[in-house]
Amino acid sequence: MPRELRYPLHFQKSHKFAHFSLAQSKAICGDETEVVTIENNDMEALEKICRRSAVVAYISDATYSIEGFANISKLMELQERYGLFVYLDDSHGLSITGVRGRGYALTRMRELNERTVVVASLAKAFGAAGGVLLSGHPDIKRLLIRYGNPWSQYLNSAGIGGGLASLDLHESPELLRAQSARARNAAIFDRHFPTGNARRPTPIRVVRLGNPKSAIDAAKRLMDLGFYTSPVFFPVVPKGTAGLRIMPRADIDKETMQQFCEHLKSVCANTLLEGQ
Repeated sequence: MPRELRYPLHFQKSHKFAHFSLAQSKAICGDETEVVTIENNDMEALEKICRRSAVVAYISDATYSIEGFANISKLMELQERYGLFVYLDDSHGLSITGVRGRGYALTRMRELNERTVVVASLAKAFGAAGGVLLSGHPDIKRLLIRYGNPWSQYLNSAGIGGGLASLDLHESPELLRAQSARARNAAIFDRHFPTGNARRPTPIRVVRLGNPKSAIDAAKRLMDLGFYTSPVFFPVVPKGTAGLRIMPRADIDKETMQQFCEHLKSVCANTLLEGQ
């Protein structure tokens, strides 16, 4: 690796609620640096480590896969003050929000500088395959070409075609229509279930239930009614918690969304945690 890209990390910060795919990498990174997991958006703890360490990298989702967002403004402030290296995965934000689907992270940054990396899957709201890595460092592209594909598999012809078609949609008025329809369906859901992500610009809602069995049983019953939901439990969410992960789509009409909410209320009537 060229000298200008060597980051002798003393601490690698990993967000406690980050997706478990990021958590899997902590043991590997621990062979070469100290890995510290902090509480949800604990910027005070992060700043303390920045003060005592020459080089710090913060690794996190930007739009969390369960609930909430990274504190982009504070991360940029710490970067300016201490030189913090910021690596954000915005797979759940890309295409969902922002002009031309820029996503949550890029919309809230002044610029994509040399000490910032934003990655995202193109297989979610973007509707294609593969992934994207964005950075303000001029050597990042050369490194990726030299050392190969950083994702699990290379793009095939169909994936490339899907990506090109999606780019055309992102340049057209169709993207705003899809964003608006998804936001409308999310708003319908939020009127029925006051989850932690209610009225936030994220595609994810989690209805919390009593235990993993309740989540699995509820998902099966909803599938029998014609609605797919994803039961979540450890390690996707902390131990002792479980629920249904709901992602309202743009191509569902208002009547179907309302019908789903009614079915969900009925199915989860006895297992829904208080407050939802």
